[in-house]
Amino acid sequence: MEYDARYKNLLFASENDHGDIYETESDKATAENVSRFKSHAGQTLWKKLNKKNTLWSFIIVLMLATTCLLASTIFLSLNYKKVSQLLMKETQTNEELISNYSKMPKVEPKFKSGYFVTSDIGRVCVLDSLSLTKWKLFNMSMYFFSTTPQPWKSSRQYCQQMDADLVVINNKEEQDFLKDNSRTNYWIGLTDEGEEGAWHWADGTPHNISTGFWCKDEPNDAKGDNHMGEDCAALWTRPPCQLEWNDENCLRSFNFICEKQIKCNSP
Repeated sequence: MEYDARYKNLLFASENDHGDIYETESDKATAENVSRFKSHAGQTLWKKLNKKNTLWSFIIVLMLATTCLLASTIFLSLNYKKVSQLLMKETQTNEELISNYSKMPKVEPKFKSGYFVTSDIGRVCVLDSLSLTKWKLFNMSMYFFSTTPQPWKSSRQYCQQMDADLVVINNKEEQDFLKDNSRTNYWIGLTDEGEEGAWHWADGTPHNISTGFWCKDEPNDAKGDNHMGEDCAALWTRPPCQLEWNDENCLRSFNFICEKQIKCNSP
């Protein structure tokens, strides 16, 4: 018991004072042994703790890596499904477009030299490339300006032989186009030969003379030496009427303008 009490005092002194309080050399040696024991025990405990900490750190890193891998797999899986759905939708859309195109009415060119043009409303149209050497293109029509004067009826027959008719003027833009390309008098597709004063176009459309591009005081059905009057309209180039309409005797010979619609399929 006496040894135990001394041992505890030495241990206490070693921990707190670290002074020379040993009574004998034996006490000092005992204190040094205790100090070495504590040092060795502490180092052993620290190594064990380090091993445990290293193991737990490895486990934690492994768990984090596994979690990240799992999250990446889930993310890729979800995006793969979205991409697959988009591709399937795009494929279906393309198939529908191909199917709709195959159902479109076929438009065959009248001439082997014909080629296709697309109109402003998305229709597929046929245009004869050879005709473009003699015809002028404006909007969705082609116009032929003749160089050989003929009476009105003969002029119309000539146009009809080319799958066309004498020009029907629908608006100011078309009138201006014809004016820009006219160098002489031209018959147009307007007449009241069937009934005096009841003007109508070659396509049968009635015409109100107050809405046309007539020369001043025209139409006047002037007879003069001509007892038949003036029942056919011409694009006039002689003063004082410049590139406007004038009624004339249908038997007179003038150049003429034919109009042909570009053939298109249904929209």
